Amino acid sequence: MAPATATTPELDVRTPIPAQRHALIFDRVAELGPGAGFALVNDEALIESVPASDPPAWTLGRTPTRH
Repeated sequence: MAPATATTPELDVRTPIPAQRHALIFDRVAELGPGAGFALVNDEALIESVPASDPPAWTLGRTPTRH
C-alpha cells in the first residue's frame, strides 16, 4: 500500500490511548463512501478486530514500519 496522499487520507492512531483506537478506526470506516479508503498508521495488530463479511468489504495492506 502506498503512503497516504491527497486522495487517500491518513488516520494515525498511535497517540490515542488503546481504549479509544477501535472507536476512531470504525468511526472513520463508517464515514467512507464507496471506493474510498484511508491509510491506517497503527502500532498494534488490527486484523483480529476486523469483522469478516461475504463478499469481503475490507482490503487490508501492510506498509513498512515507520519509526
